[in-house]
Amino acid sequence: NMGNFSALALASNSTARVVAVEPGAHNVAKFHETMRANGFQDRATLHRAFVGIFSPQQESDVATDPNYTDAERVSEADFLARHEIDRIAFLKCDIEGSEYFLTDPQSRLLDISDRVGIEIHAFGGDVKAFLAELERRGFRLENVIWDGDDCIALAVRD
Repeated sequence: NMGNFSALALASNSTARVVAVEPGAHNVAKFHETMRANGFQDRATLHRAFVGIFSPQQESDVATDPNYTDAERVSEADFLARHEIDRIAFLKCDIEGSEYFLTDPQSRLLDISDRVGIEIHAFGGDVKAFLAELERRGFRLENVIWDGDDCIALAVRD
C-alpha cells in the first residue's frame, strides 16, 4: 500500500530490509514518499507486481481499474530470486484472495518465514483450512481476528 507498515518494520530494526509488493500504480509514489520522509529509501524496495497466482479479485481489478493494468505478473520463484530472498523474518500479506497460493506445495514463502501477518478472505478459499495449514507447517496462531467469514491472523513459528 503506501508504506506505513514497512516504515514501522524498518524503524524497529536498523538492519532490516523490506521488499514490498504493490501492484497499484496509485500507491507507488505514496510508498516512496513514506520511505523518503522516514529516511528508509536505502533499505526499502518496492516491486510493482502481482506475485504468485492470480485471484479472481485481481483479474477483476486488472480488467476494470487502470491503476493495475500494467503491473507485472511474476512467479514466486522469480520474485525470490530477483530480490535474493532466502529467509523472511515477517511476511505481511493482504493480497485479496491470492493468499491461498501460499499453501500450494510449490510455494516456499511460508516455509522460509518466521512470522506471518495475513488477511484471509473466504471468497478465495476455506479460511479455517488455511489456518490449519499454518499450524501444520509449524506456526502457532498468536491472534486471529474474525470479520464475518474473513480474518486477520498473526502466526509465529516456534
